[in-house]
Amino acid sequence: MKPFLSRSLLTILLFLLSYPLYAGEGKANMALVSDYILRGASASNNNSALQLGYEYDYSSAWSVGSWLSTVPSGYEYDLYARYGHEFGSWAYSTGVIYYGYTGAASAPAELNLAVSYYGLSLMASRGEGVIYDELNYEISFFDTALRLHYGSNGTDPDYAVYLMKEFGGIDVGVILATKIDSVSTLATDVYALSISKSF
Repeated sequence: MKPFLSRSLLTILLFLLSYPLYAGEGKANMALVSDYILRGASASNNNSALQLGYEYDYSSAWSVGSWLSTVPSGYEYDLYARYGHEFGSWAYSTGVIYYGYTGAASAPAELNLAVSYYGLSLMASRGEGVIYDELNYEISFFDTALRLHYGSNGTDPDYAVYLMKEFGGIDVGVILATKIDSVSTLATDVYALSISKSF
């Protein structure tokens, strides 16, 4: 993404994050994962990662947040803003996310648009050199959440199954993911275990 546009998006996100806190409600989360899996592949070179997040909801429509994860080269820090609304069983949201990395001269940003109906959701993300579309289905039963995922960057599809269960306020989960190379048709499988807590 062009430097001017990246700086503009970052400025907007920082402004929203500095909005008076009495306008809404905040929530935080932390997780320890055996592997940081992003879009069907390991983003931590198959190493464990500590992840921290904070999101602030200004109203039923606006929310902003920040997220941090350890990676082999240091840290990934993300800032995001989202606007959404519900119409009965339907919902939509649009947002922007800024990906930052320690030691990187510049960082990419993405715009996204999502629609959902009950537990089924479709999201399209676009950025400089990035095209990613995903379809997710989520269902909950007996304090257990199951999410099925399909994603594609236009050429290489990925699939994932997320299963998470709560034990006394602690969420324990497992992720199984597969990414297929469209040229070689070879599939790369990754998995991760996670322990997380929301505040």
